[in-house]
This record gives sequence, C-alpha cells and structure tokens, in this order.
Amino acid sequence: DDPKFAVTCMRFSSIYGTSPRMRFDISVNSMILDLFKTGKIIVRGMNNERPFVHIKDAVKAYQTILCTPKEKIKGEIFNIGSDEQNFKIGDLAKMIVSSIDKNCELEFGDNNDHRSYSISFKKIRDVMKFHTDYTVKDAAKEIHEQLKSRQLEDTIKTITLKWYDHIQSDPVLFKKFQIDEKIL
Repeated sequence: DDPKFAVTCMRFSSIYGTSPRMRFDISVNSMILDLFKTGKIIVRGMNNERPFVHIKDAVKAYQTILCTPKEKIKGEIFNIGSDEQNFKIGDLAKMIVSSIDKNCELEFGDNNDHRSYSISFKKIRDVMKFHTDYTVKDAAKEIHEQLKSRQLEDTIKTITLKWYDHIQSDPVLFKKFQIDEKIL
C-alpha cells in the first residue's frame, strides 16, 4: 500500500468522435460514415439501449480523475458519460440524421442481439461535479464535415478487425506490431 498511489476504475460508455486513428466500427461514427457514403443508415437492434460519450469528454474525465484528491477516488469505480446520452439505437440514428443537412434513408431491422442497458452517472457527477460538454449532434456535424473536406477518410485502419487481419497477413507489419509473436 503506497500512500502516493490510488487505484481508480473508469468504465467508459461507448466512445464516439474523431481520433488520430479514426474508428468507423463503432455505432455513432459508423452511422455517420454510412450516411456520408450511401445516404442510408441501416439500424440493427433499434430498441437496444446503450450509453455513449464523446472522446473529448472521455479525455476530460481522465483529467478530472487525475486532478481529484486521492481520498475521493482511491478504490472507487466511476461510470464515464452522462444520463442524457443513454440512447436507444433507433433514436440515435434519427438524431444523427437530424444533425446533418443531407437526405438520408433509415432502414430499421433486427440483429437478434437484444442486450440493452443504460447506466447511471450520478456518482461521478456528485463526487467530482463532472459533466459532459459534447453531444452526438456535435460529433455528427464534425465528422460529416471532416469527411466532406477529406480531413477524415475511410481506410483499412478505420475498421479495427480488418486492420488487425491486414497486420496478420503482412509479414512486415506483423513484425512491426508484435511482441512475443503477438500483436500489440
């Protein structure tokens, strides 16, 4: 037990927004890319509920934890996000479409995955006065504009499983990204 060290667990909602290695294999970002590329969003599990948080708010949560006295956070678990961003997937898709000035078709289907959950963020709000600053609408506009201006592009690196498969099939990349014959 080191008095200068405090273990804290942070459980993040599904993170969305832009990043240096953009991820288009996560719900919000994927829907925005589909809208941009095809003018259509196919929604699977429209009634499934999930919590979401913008990447900038995730970073803010790290900063908040690091600047909080260890007596308040030591041994604690905090959900990262906001109660307002617990969404049904169908409502999330509608929100994305309403955020971007582009015609878009929504196709609702089922994915036979009926897991649904919403999370309370009361603890982080009460203990650290943490609140989120960004919304799905903010991200939808930002990502769509960056796709239009080609600041963001859909490449093999933006879909994690495809990227990992590519690394495994390329001996030079595999060697670059491995330790003990395992991909980092």
